[in-house]
Amino acid sequence: MKNMTKPNSNQSSINLENLEETIKTIGLNEIELNQILQARLDMKSTTVKDYEKAYANGANFPPLLVAEINDYKGRSVYLLLDGWHRYQAMVNISWEHLVNVRSLKIPKGTPIEHLIFLGGRENLKNGLNLSTKDKRELFRAYVKGKHNKKGRSYKSYREIASVLQFVSYQTLHTWMQKDFPATAIQMRMQHKEEITGTSKATGTGHVLTAMPDLSSKTLGLIALDVLAMAKASDDVGREDITKWLNELVIALRWEAPFTASNQQTTPKDKVNKLTLKDDTFFIQ
Repeated sequence: MKNMTKPNSNQSSINLENLEETIKTIGLNEIELNQILQARLDMKSTTVKDYEKAYANGANFPPLLVAEINDYKGRSVYLLLDGWHRYQAMVNISWEHLVNVRSLKIPKGTPIEHLIFLGGRENLKNGLNLSTKDKRELFRAYVKGKHNKKGRSYKSYREIASVLQFVSYQTLHTWMQKDFPATAIQMRMQHKEEITGTSKATGTGHVLTAMPDLSSKTLGLIALDVLAMAKASDDVGREDITKWLNELVIALRWEAPFTASNQQTTPKDKVNKLTLKDDTFFIQ
């Protein structure tokens, strides 16, 4: 595998607010997809069909949002962050024109959670409604990316809610207790006054339905959680996780056997085979 980004010990210092953004015109076939970067867990074909008609009729859409990353040869690789319905509509009608994109220059070593958050945040800016599962995963990406911290201190739940917008600060407190209990303890010590009173979550507008099959995204999120556990463990813990994974493979072969597919990936079915390693992107 060829390394696209290298792990960086200073990952938490990456400032997502100051990323270099440029408007570029590129070919649709230059844009790569990785399902784990889609902010939504489901997509619906009705929206794609509406967009197909609109594109065919000459409608103007906002630029797609892409992450621009340099591969091992220094060439630019564009990963789709936001605009999955628009992208799929253009693919379906065999779009032959160049495409306008908002390209965010991503530094080497940027964790995957940062990119997941960038795409999800764009949905909030557009006033689109995320499902509860989508909101929870966006919150998890936000915390894993350490955006809930100011230096060595933690932001309050109200400050986090002002950024994420889609849920009350009390709900964020509940999620933090369940998903990141150690962080919740630290935040309770720094912001004791917050966990009282009532609050009303801010709505995010109408619901945008989704696109094709994103079933592998769930597996990708599980892989990230297992990887995070391994990174936080010592050698003994990592050995236990490796043994558990090996046992899982054996169990799958015994209880859920399958016949390997010989299906070939076509240009129209373009989904780049990106894998995960050390919280960064690698390309096969």
